[in-house]
Amino acid sequence: MWGAVVGGVIGLFFSLPGLILGPLVGAFLFEWLGGRRRKRDAGKATVGVATGIVVSGLLKLGVALGMVLWFVLDLVF
Repeated sequence: MWGAVVGGVIGLFFSLPGLILGPLVGAFLFEWLGGRRRKRDAGKATVGVATGIVVSGLLKLGVALGMVLWFVLDLVF
């Protein structure tokens, strides 16, 4: 978890690719080097972070579309 957080903060300085790749690279490196785990286990943590990024992005998109729909319906009716 801390690797994804640190990677995300560092990724802030590298625009959109950094925001996407930063948490992934951070989670992998912290698990592999810091946790002294095998690359396969560190890869599983990276897949978990990627899944979290995708799911949270889809949920945010759904909430945003719901708010826009609510606004439009409020204007019309």
